[in-house]
Amino acid sequence: VEREVRARAAERDGVRARLEDALLAAEARVASLRVIAAQAEARAGEHAVEMDRAATSNWVAAEARLTRGQVDPAGWILAAKNRLEAQLGLVNERETALLARLDLEQARGVPPPAGAPTAEEDLP
Repeated sequence: VEREVRARAAERDGVRARLEDALLAAEARVASLRVIAAQAEARAGEHAVEMDRAATSNWVAAEARLTRGQVDPAGWILAAKNRLEAQLGLVNERETALLARLDLEQARGVPPPAGAPTAEEDLP
């Protein structure tokens, strides 16, 4: 009986150690995802917005110069291309921030919103 008790205690201690390791790993993952999400949100809220504003301002100026005949169409096309790239960058940064936030929520055990696509489904 005593041997059985020691065996069960050792088994319990092993399970407890594995559970503690898993908990520490989960806490580390959540901490890491918090940093990733904060950085992504900062990029989406600051850098990408400023890049979009600058590209939009440049495009508006090129549009005005084009209507006055002060710039050739190639200059306007370049400004439009730069504006489009900045807008796509803004969308990409916002998407990255949202995905990082979802990863964080999932790691914390928060279920995804109702109707959210699963990993098995194609995203729209």
